[in-house]
Amino acid sequence: QVRCNSVAGIGAGLRWKVTVGGQQGAASAPSIRYSAPTVSSIDAGSAVISTRGTDTVVLNGDDFGPAGTVVTASYGPTGAEFFAGICTLTTPHSVVTCPTVAGAGQDLQWTLSAGGQTGSPSGAGITNRYEQPVITSLDVPIADGDALSTAGGSLIYLYGTDFGPVGPNVQA
Repeated sequence: QVRCNSVAGIGAGLRWKVTVGGQQGAASAPSIRYSAPTVSSIDAGSAVISTRGTDTVVLNGDDFGPAGTVVTASYGPTGAEFFAGICTLTTPHSVVTCPTVAGAGQDLQWTLSAGGQTGSPSGAGITNRYEQPVITSLDVPIADGDALSTAGGSLIYLYGTDFGPVGPNVQA
């Protein structure tokens, strides 16, 4: 029996080798893994993010890895719709700052990956959202006054902020 202490690290499928008297044994068949990253909270200042994708989000949790670990993030209603990219490990093992991308939506769960392992989505109650859309004005280019036809089909232009990037469904 050999007793060892683990070192700070990340990853899974890690196998052991023992060297005794200058002779190295084969890698162990059983392997070990470090815990996958877990998000336990989102800083209050990160609760609402810009639809332009220009913000950063501070995530707190466990098992993010030691200094130098590359941590990536994704987020969305299931924790996977938007790929945030590489985060900055602000405090080893427990705090990361992640970029956002252009988008729209609410109840955004965060999922972190490090060392080839992906954690579970942050879950209900540990979410943030994009800014809500705001209509500042509208334009109804109709020929006969300011009334719309009851048959529908009239064109209406809405102006405002935080409508999200080009492409997502917009319901008006």
